[in-house]
Amino acid sequence: MPVSRRAEEEQQGTGSESKMPQGECFISILSSHGQEGLIYDFYGEPVFLKDLCSILDPRNSSNMEGVAKLFFVQACRGEELDKGVFIETDSAPGASDAFSLILHLPRDTIIMFASSEGYVAFQNPAGAVFLQTLCDLLEGQERNLELNKILTRLNNRVANDFHSQGAYEGYKEMPCYTTNLTKELYPFRQF
Repeated sequence: MPVSRRAEEEQQGTGSESKMPQGECFISILSSHGQEGLIYDFYGEPVFLKDLCSILDPRNSSNMEGVAKLFFVQACRGEELDKGVFIETDSAPGASDAFSLILHLPRDTIIMFASSEGYVAFQNPAGAVFLQTLCDLLEGQERNLELNKILTRLNNRVANDFHSQGAYEGYKEMPCYTTNLTKELYPFRQF
């Protein structure tokens, strides 16, 4: 799928911003329609996540060296609907998920998706459950936790507390993330 001229301009703008001095981390929240590996811009043109990551790669922007890059992506990654599974347990379940992503991540990058590969992401008139839950966590004491712990709690809350309403009654959403962080990160900690 070719990238539109507008999408290229947006990517160049992001590239210009990435050349500015940075702090400990760069955080981007992307909320739009999407498919696996891309989101659509305001004009409906595709913007490939691999291109955004490439712009922020320290090999292309030396100011991004040592800067953690966090992306929160609220967008569908396919058309599948997640029916979920019923789990009955008297102890904490073990978790082992296989996850693949056809996207090269620059060092110290993490991408948190609202849904698993191939699945839809839900929103309602009040907004997207994924982003609402993230904001709820960051407004609470969880903001002081290490990033992976925050994201695990986000996964848990969305997976266990959410089910769709209306025409898609009862379907679930399961966020997931991929990372190649090389250090612990506390991007939201308040002192």
